Amino acid sequence: MSKKRGRKRSSGELSESSGLSLSSTPDPNNLLGLRIEHNWREKGNLTKWKGTVLERLTVNTSLYMVKYDGFDCVYGIELFKDERVSNLQVLTEKVVNNKIKVPHDAPELVGKAVEHLFEKEDGEKNEWRGMVLSRAPIMTNWYYITYEKDPVLYMYQLWDDYKDGDLRILPEAENKHLLPADRKPGEETESLVESVRFARVLVIGASTGIGEQVAYHYAKMGAQIVITARREYALQKVAANCTSLGAQKALYVTGDMSQSSDPERVVRMAVEQLGGLDILVLNHIGSTPIAMWNGDMDLFLLLHIRLYFKSCVWPSETRPFYECSF
Repeated sequence: MSKKRGRKRSSGELSESSGLSLSSTPDPNNLLGLRIEHNWREKGNLTKWKGTVLERLTVNTSLYMVKYDGFDCVYGIELFKDERVSNLQVLTEKVVNNKIKVPHDAPELVGKAVEHLFEKEDGEKNEWRGMVLSRAPIMTNWYYITYEKDPVLYMYQLWDDYKDGDLRILPEAENKHLLPADRKPGEETESLVESVRFARVLVIGASTGIGEQVAYHYAKMGAQIVITARREYALQKVAANCTSLGAQKALYVTGDMSQSSDPERVVRMAVEQLGGLDILVLNHIGSTPIAMWNGDMDLFLLLHIRLYFKSCVWPSETRPFYECSF
């Protein structure tokens, strides 16, 4: 296996046969698992790229994860928004997911720190240490992996290298720097979901946008949640959604973090209802009835610096609740 400056030509074919495009106007909602081809214009140069669409990100539905032929890194690209992309076509080629023979009694690779040997053009082998993140979607015999030397998302069929001795799982004694500081070698760690279940969480600015989605993620993991924002009707909806998603408790309290009395009032209410706080999410922002370029910039800065000062200083008042909750 050879490595070429971080972006290596693929070690296996991704498709069989060349095909004509199925549609001149691909459907954004029906691209997963399909082979695509498009032009790419950058710095005046026009090139043609062909690859396989692996994922569509839920946090940004315009962004697709694509594995392009000839490269072992995975690209995140806005296929329908990026002006550098043109003439996007869906091909009739079928994605090949050749079955890989897993060595007998082979260990699980996902979540493991590994040492991966790559052969350079002169025959010398380089050791790259990294972490196997997950199996790739669509092409499920491939793995997502990233490396200390080059923290890019790569995709490889790893079992061939494991069988040839070019991939080994690192024992914890050689991998202490990747262990949490409070974890001892050999000690089992609880999953993220288990660590958050029943946790007491206060999410500020949770009526919409990022704060709302953060609340939903904690709800799915079974946390006890208090959410706050200025709009009660919006908070009622979010709290109801949190309950349906699995939150152990979902409460709301209206509050405006730009008002001097509201931060303490909200924290006190959350502590009383939950019996303490384990996690505090600061996602608030203030609003001011001024225009930035009408000569009142000093007022704008005063109000917003004061708001963010509260965001930094006010949480220190909750430290006693944090200390007694662990």
